[in-house]
Amino acid sequence: ELQALATKSLDDQAAMEAMTAGRVVTADMQIYNPLHPKVRALINLSGTVAITYGYGTASVTDNGAGDITLTWTTALSNVTWCWGANLNNTGGRSYVTEVSQTSTTLRVKCWFDGSGDDVTRLSLTIWGDA
Repeated sequence: ELQALATKSLDDQAAMEAMTAGRVVTADMQIYNPLHPKVRALINLSGTVAITYGYGTASVTDNGAGDITLTWTTALSNVTWCWGANLNNTGGRSYVTEVSQTSTTLRVKCWFDGSGDDVTRLSLTIWGDA
């Protein structure tokens, strides 16, 4: 198997983004795979807003009740990207809405029963073209 591996080409950014088959992927190229999350953040909005875990994150800004802006370190190549979120509220109706996005920021608002809510655990994941 090692001999077969030795004949393969190493992946580069363009091949990863095109998902070219038959290439060897090294750890430093994995970030360019379109299916690989580019940013992950676990944020506490209660009290002083803080990133409690982050990958590719730069900062978080408190814009008001349940309203934050997450900024990341490496700009995505465009604003055509997607995100997913999860928050921890019990009972009632809880959800997250997008306020705005750029190639380096995502502004969201957390809601609980129709009002902005400073949740203790908001998880955000960003997928896009690095």
